[in-house]
Amino acid sequence: GLNTDPSGSPHSRLIDLCGGINVADCEISPGYGRTEVSMEQVIAWDPQFIIACVDNGSADSGSYSAIMNNSQWAVIRAVKDGHVYETPTVPQNWFDRPPSVNTIIGIKWVQNLLYPEYTDYSIKEETKAFYSLFYHYDLSDGEVDSLLARSLRAQ
Repeated sequence: GLNTDPSGSPHSRLIDLCGGINVADCEISPGYGRTEVSMEQVIAWDPQFIIACVDNGSADSGSYSAIMNNSQWAVIRAVKDGHVYETPTVPQNWFDRPPSVNTIIGIKWVQNLLYPEYTDYSIKEETKAFYSLFYHYDLSDGEVDSLLARSLRAQ
């Protein structure tokens, strides 16, 4: 959880596209990205929301569990308020790595996280429509729930 993509990075562009403000004010690392930061920096930034990544489609490689299970993170506003979300990754990451068509549904997902009062759609229904259109696959309700298990705001 102590690697981030700062504001201005191509890897954090969905935040900008959705009208959010990336509080990670640090140098952009070249190449793959992900600038290493300290816990002190994260505490100083005190983000309202955290979008936790999953690498290579493996939940074990993600930062969500590290953030949620480490007491150092408990002082962060996003953790206290229950606004830590794991990026959906099936069949590819919805946020950035690797760049793919899933960024399209990622825009709706991030917008729904940050500004639900301005969205008049169900992200679950949008997910079903997206998978049907782009992957010619009809997700069941259970598959949608599994895909978005740690990715939705509490209702």
